[in-house]
Amino acid sequence: MALDEQDLTMIRMLIQAQTNQIRTAIPTVLLRPGSVESFASVEQVAQVLVDGDDTVAVPVQNITGFTLTAGQRVMVLFQQPHGAFVIGLAAPP
Repeated sequence: MALDEQDLTMIRMLIQAQTNQIRTAIPTVLLRPGSVESFASVEQVAQVLVDGDDTVAVPVQNITGFTLTAGQRVMVLFQQPHGAFVIGLAAPP
């Protein structure tokens, strides 16, 4: 049984749709600097005001092992859907 042009077009559209779904499912990684507003040492969670976001600090999991202080400049790795992580210091405390 041979495929006609209409069948081939339908197959191409299905493959393209599946490819687009796969591309959108891949997590986007974004690295941005920010300033610590507060830090909960027990939970290792910092409230960070990310550069360019002037209004709301976001909760960020600290994975550096350092104790962070208010005003500390940090690098934040955003990896959706997993969350945000402090991965390094952007400047000395």
